[in-house]
Amino acid sequence: MPQSAPAHWISEGVGRRAKRGTRDPARSGARSRRSQPEHPVSLGTGDFSVRRDRQAEAQHVAGVAAEAIRLVHTEPRRARSLATRALRHAEAAGDPGAASTAERALGLAAKELRDVDAALVHLRRAVELAEDAGLTERGAEARMSLSL
Repeated sequence: MPQSAPAHWISEGVGRRAKRGTRDPARSGARSRRSQPEHPVSLGTGDFSVRRDRQAEAQHVAGVAAEAIRLVHTEPRRARSLATRALRHAEAAGDPGAASTAERALGLAAKELRDVDAALVHLRRAVELAEDAGLTERGAEARMSLSL
């Protein structure tokens, strides 16, 4: 036999569907249509949701580039495809760290696929991007890959 909801839930309309118009919108946290902005995403300087979206996208792009590096030795063609996509998005977002990682993945994938000229171009570009952005650790990783 199912247990019934506590009495205070029923009086507040919790646990079962309340009749229309019986709940107090101020108590439930509901907002009327008029209080909602016409355009939910504003590009003003005080809008933090846009900044969070950009940060989330930057983290995603960096993750894709890191995944490409992880796949270089086992699936170089797939790594090249992921790195190409990550590089395109990183450049569009203006993220030099993710772009450097993607260039490094492209260079390592080219090296695995025996394309030494392309590997040199991508790895040198990875070093350049990292150094220009002041990312010393990324630059060192790219230089290390270049030396091998």
